[in-house]
Amino acid sequence: MEECKRLLEKRLAELHGMWDEKEGLIGEYREDVGAGYHSRRTGTVHETNKSAEYASAILYLRDTNHYERAAKAFCRLAELQDTDKESRTFGLWSYYAEESISDMAAPDYNFADFIGKHFIYALSMRSECFAGETIEIMRKALRNAVECSIKRNVSPDYSNISMMSIMTIISAGELLGDERIFSIGKERLKKAYEYNMYCGAFSEYNSSTYTPLLIAELTRMMQFFKDEECREMAIKLHDMAWLSLSIYFNAAAGELSPPQKRAYRDIDDGQLRAFVYIGTKGRYGSFDGADKLVLSFLTLPFKCPEKYIENFECHGNRFTEKTYYKENKIRTSDEDTVIVRNINSPDLKAYTYMSGEYSIGAFDKSDLWNQRRTCSVVWKTGEHIRSFRLRGIKGDYDFCSAVTSADMYENKIAAAVGFVKDHGDFHYILDKQISSKVKTERIAFVFELSGDCEDVKILRKGNAFEISDGSLTIYLNIIEWIFDGEQAEIRLNKEKKAIELIGYEGRERIIDFENIRESYGVFTMSVNENIKNAEIKVHNGVAVISAEEGRRLSARISTKPCLYDDFISL
Repeated sequence: MEECKRLLEKRLAELHGMWDEKEGLIGEYREDVGAGYHSRRTGTVHETNKSAEYASAILYLRDTNHYERAAKAFCRLAELQDTDKESRTFGLWSYYAEESISDMAAPDYNFADFIGKHFIYALSMRSECFAGETIEIMRKALRNAVECSIKRNVSPDYSNISMMSIMTIISAGELLGDERIFSIGKERLKKAYEYNMYCGAFSEYNSSTYTPLLIAELTRMMQFFKDEECREMAIKLHDMAWLSLSIYFNAAAGELSPPQKRAYRDIDDGQLRAFVYIGTKGRYGSFDGADKLVLSFLTLPFKCPEKYIENFECHGNRFTEKTYYKENKIRTSDEDTVIVRNINSPDLKAYTYMSGEYSIGAFDKSDLWNQRRTCSVVWKTGEHIRSFRLRGIKGDYDFCSAVTSADMYENKIAAAVGFVKDHGDFHYILDKQISSKVKTERIAFVFELSGDCEDVKILRKGNAFEISDGSLTIYLNIIEWIFDGEQAEIRLNKEKKAIELIGYEGRERIIDFENIRESYGVFTMSVNENIKNAEIKVHNGVAVISAEEGRRLSARISTKPCLYDDFISL
């Protein structure tokens, strides 16, 4: 699209101004550590991935005046790569030239593929731009990155990285003429294809961030792969990804319908709408926000298959109940599982209801890690986009060991919340230690609004709440809230426009979820229609909420903190 080319030229011009000739990389000043999972570096930094994207963009636009910069950047990246074959991070890059991999909070193994794919583009599509010596340096760095990816062995449940890794390995195998590398990549693609087709969905389910990244990698496969069997599998997986996006994107609200397995924000900042706009050639979405897209997205020929275009239309009310993960023996214990950690996990479901300008959704079982979006509503009133959702909180941040179980039919949810004792605090994988003990001044479940909500009112009647902007009303009924064996506080925080289920609040202390007494809650949530007949029963340490709303709704939770595997199998 011409719009993408113009924006790419504009952003490339901005990056030209950030070029540090001495470092041979893009430099900038960072004040924010972001999520902080892997690095908390601030100050002046030179980013490895941004520099690789910059070099690739120069080549894509055939910006001959800056070819030397592209070559210099790739060579500098080769210098920064871990080239110690005895190192567990061999072939990997850190985020910044100023911070070694060993100094990071945790190595980000995704960076072997994030950066490696730019070497593939440069060597496959623009090798004539480089001197022979530079090409050899780049080929060696690519080979190192691929060996890192091979050793890591990402499971197909980590949808976007699984596809990125496969794209890198197969493309590198064909590019380098290395049959071993190519064969490993093809076998992984076959396994990922079997896994995703068997489940009927990607495990990184309905993600506003990672569905576009997944489509990007599948688009690269269709660009680079020479092997016809590999191309055919990529095309079918590409179809599956676009089918999911077309079904769950609420075009009227301009938002992806919940639930989302991974999300970085409650309300789209324009990136997803821009992605849809590009992929549908301007028929849906909006190009506003495209300046926030990953730079390389502006270079890829995204195209939604014509057969799915009509899915973007609003065809009245639509309820979807989807088993997005099916119990299987396809994954194996030698793989790096990320999204569905337990290779013996039972089936997992997602529910979504879309109606005109709003969507509501929930997972049947989910932790409440920072990137989950479940028991959530997104809607648009006039020009205002709003969100209302459930969070589990420790201190002032999302708590991984807070969990929720839900059942849903059409626009009505019956759900329960509780705790597990072995699923982490800040991050369910990257926490240095995972213990049942946490030190905190606050434990709570919070239902909160986000977006432009100045005119949204919350009315409380006992423990029943109505959240309304005059156009849409959300009904939230807290039926039970117990913490450490006692009835606990249910608070309407008028300042934050949030409903808070307070477990503990006070001086910092250690809470041991191994030893606390019953701690659970049950609630109903619905849009424009209240659920009035829900009931709770507790038997043998399990609380069950049920209601008759079009069909029988039933959700259950252990009344005491349990193991995560026991929670998802309940």
